[in-house]
Amino acid sequence: MSKRKRPSHGRTQAERGLDQCDTPQGVFEALFAHEPLLAGVKAICEPFCGLGGPVVMMRSRGVKVYASDIVDRGCPDSRVLDFLKMTARPPDCDVLVSNPAYDRKLEYLEHAWQLGFRVVALLLEPSFLHSKERFERLHPRGHLVRYYPIAERVKGMHDAAHIAKGGKKASQPRLHCWYVYDRNYVGKPEIIPISIKDPTARMPWLDPAVSGGFTAIVSQTRQMAGN
Repeated sequence: MSKRKRPSHGRTQAERGLDQCDTPQGVFEALFAHEPLLAGVKAICEPFCGLGGPVVMMRSRGVKVYASDIVDRGCPDSRVLDFLKMTARPPDCDVLVSNPAYDRKLEYLEHAWQLGFRVVALLLEPSFLHSKERFERLHPRGHLVRYYPIAERVKGMHDAAHIAKGGKKASQPRLHCWYVYDRNYVGKPEIIPISIKDPTARMPWLDPAVSGGFTAIVSQTRQMAGN
């Protein structure tokens, strides 16, 4: 009996090799619909560009995207570069937006700060908030300005190389969030739920035009609870 090929997620690092889990464009669109630090941005660095779907989307917005990856995966107008070996950021770019490879996420974030990136937005799992190492190395900086939990499980983020070899697709058991860091910010993060299915949907308490806003919602909730 032949050995069963395992799904994309759950395989060992030796089996996976260099991760390639390409991100649906809608995941990036939801971030751009909400994050004020990305409004009017002229240039963005994407050092884990993969096939380049989100890169194409950002360029369609008129943004200059410096796209790269550790190997050539087919992204248009990109170069081969190991991000941890990048020695300088593009001179006209201090914003990095990416879905980084799984294995060294904290190192990638710290390296981005070392290179002088001011705004760093990374698509990560909720568990990135945890661990003693991050409590000591990351959280005391206070640079996390906004945290965007995505309502839906992100579909289509399978290891492309694994699938191309006939491997099974993962069951997509994982949730994802956008973490937006501002190197000039020190304080508490704001939590803003977002949806891929409706990227522009906003919580009522975010819209000052909603009459009564949060106070009205609380009042209505209390009335319902009392019935």
